[in-house]
Amino acid sequence: MDEDDVKSLAVKLAAVTGRIEKRLDAVAKQTLQASQAMGHQAQQALSASARISAELRAAANEALDGGTASAIQRFGEVVRASEIRLEDAAARLESRMVSGGRLQSAFAWKAFIASTIGSIAVVGTAGYAIWEAQRSLGETRWVRQINAAQAAGRLSACPGGGEHVCAKVDKRWVRLDP
Repeated sequence: MDEDDVKSLAVKLAAVTGRIEKRLDAVAKQTLQASQAMGHQAQQALSASARISAELRAAANEALDGGTASAIQRFGEVVRASEIRLEDAAARLESRMVSGGRLQSAFAWKAFIASTIGSIAVVGTAGYAIWEAQRSLGETRWVRQINAAQAAGRLSACPGGGEHVCAKVDKRWVRLDP
């Protein structure tokens, strides 16, 4: 694998990381929307509670003012209806909270798995790049040694001509055959 392959692998890794980040952003948006929906539901429950309190006060005032059995009956009906509405609102709110908790838990696991996969890919790419660099360094040393021998006059084209390479050994040129 050459330097272009390593660069290509790094670009692909960056693209995968980008896709993972986009998915994590989408999940975060969904979580935010679920949280906002739960907040809206809580506001509705508070609003219902306020209406119920107002109805209870009105029924109590009617019962106190009129002192009639119908006002007391109306008060009981309002209390029962309010109780049912509050129980329904509480059940819906609890259901939404459980759903939001599951969504957040799933998001956390997905983020952990994506981070783990990304980390493994980065470590693998870095390990390969180090291995490739060490291999290239070995080749570079060999080339430096050849250049040093040539500069010292111990390695050159054979004196008789041709395309052969000769090395000077004990004041004598020796032909190096491949």
